[in-house]
Amino acid sequence: MPVDALVHILEKLPHEEQEAFVRAGLAALEREKLSVVEEAPNYLDIESAFKERPQLDWVIPSLVLRGTVNFLGGAGGRGKSLISLYLGVELASGLISGYFTKDECPSRKVLIVNLEDPPEVLNERLQTFIKPQFLNLIEVLNKNLKIWPAIGVLGPLFKKNLSGLKVTEAFKQLQQTIEQERPDLVILDPIMRLLGVEENDNSLVGEIFTHFEKIAKDFGLSWLLVHHTSKNLRNSEQDIALRGASGFADAARSVWTVTSPSPVEESLLKGNGPSLKLNFPKISYGPPKNSVLFRFEPNNGVSWKCNDPLIFAQLKLQLPLSQMEPDTPRPDAASPCCSTSSR
Repeated sequence: MPVDALVHILEKLPHEEQEAFVRAGLAALEREKLSVVEEAPNYLDIESAFKERPQLDWVIPSLVLRGTVNFLGGAGGRGKSLISLYLGVELASGLISGYFTKDECPSRKVLIVNLEDPPEVLNERLQTFIKPQFLNLIEVLNKNLKIWPAIGVLGPLFKKNLSGLKVTEAFKQLQQTIEQERPDLVILDPIMRLLGVEENDNSLVGEIFTHFEKIAKDFGLSWLLVHHTSKNLRNSEQDIALRGASGFADAARSVWTVTSPSPVEESLLKGNGPSLKLNFPKISYGPPKNSVLFRFEPNNGVSWKCNDPLIFAQLKLQLPLSQMEPDTPRPDAASPCCSTSSR
């Protein structure tokens, strides 16, 4: 359409419609600019790759690679926030006897953004479950661990309008916090309170991940996004079933789930405090992992034990047939136990 004819049509429109037309045109131009690649592709150096094996940069050894987006899923009340808190403390402390760190991981800087629990609840959990093991590491924790109780403070990170997905001022606020703290790992708990858009819309997943991945690349960090699982999730080690669009689990580089231990699994752990079972149904950049059982014993710290399929099957076989569960692993299907540890 000739420019003069377009101008003539615009002049006849109400002022509000003229403004809307101009805004839509500017947005289209902005999208066109963003789609233009200004730099030549940075191709992989095949010769170097063939000469020596590269050293992978792990934020969490053999589990979370630097620069990736990962998910922790579970039903409400299963212990997602509790295990996230313990993960942050263990990584920040550099504890050599921990489950996640072992003896191969230096202390990491961790930022936990909690959007469900008030400060007094977070403090109570730290006092009750974490303090007994980490009391002598307060100085290093104060330096490396930042816990932001952002309930009622941080709003949605994204919004959708006619021109597409946009980041909000809350996103920029989070980005500024990351720039200031320079964490190795950022935990958003839960991500559903921050999306700001329909979680079932697969068409938005790619754009959302692009924003998270850009921050990961720019600041050299990894994300752990805490999310609810689908109602269809069985209490199984291999189910992924994150709530909402299937693209979340597809795009994540690892997916962990929290489920409830069975009575037999409970018997593997000492104490009577809250317990949970952490599963790893998807790990893109590391070896497969057996599930691990955690016990949070009030005023006595945290213990964990690898869920060795052989031991588990033997314990199960000691039960009456009526008490056995359908998914009971058998000794001939056992795989090696990864490790066991306790306080």
